[in-house]
Amino acid sequence: MLQVLLYYNASLPGRSTYMKEVAVDWLSMVYMLAYIPLILPATWLLDRRGLRTVAVIATFLNALGAWLKCAAIRPDLFPVLMMAQTICAVAQVFILGIPARLAAVWCGPNEVSTATAIGVFGNQVHSVVVVVVIVVVVSGSWVL
Repeated sequence: MLQVLLYYNASLPGRSTYMKEVAVDWLSMVYMLAYIPLILPATWLLDRRGLRTVAVIATFLNALGAWLKCAAIRPDLFPVLMMAQTICAVAQVFILGIPARLAAVWCGPNEVSTATAIGVFGNQVHSVVVVVVIVVVVSGSWVL
């Protein structure tokens, strides 16, 4: 947790380490909290409107959330940061349903489970690659 506080210290409110840790916890929990009420509408939209519409909505929301996060770099803008994180969490709900639907539409009955597993695994690998690239860019060296 301390490493997160060192990198994102400029955006976190409060003077104490405890308050900053609570802020980081909420920035993480918003993803799980958004998933609970939004998975059913996201799945419904995926079934009714299709992959393209859901992918475009998710991409737009992710881009909007990322730009808002870039703008919220002062502690007094923490509500903007939280709103941006919530927007990205909503986008993730749409993204998480895509691998299974994509596999069901494009693959045969014997390939659906493998294609879904690869799609979900690809999403996790993406997260790891992003974290590694951020550490490399911030530290300026390939030593992790």
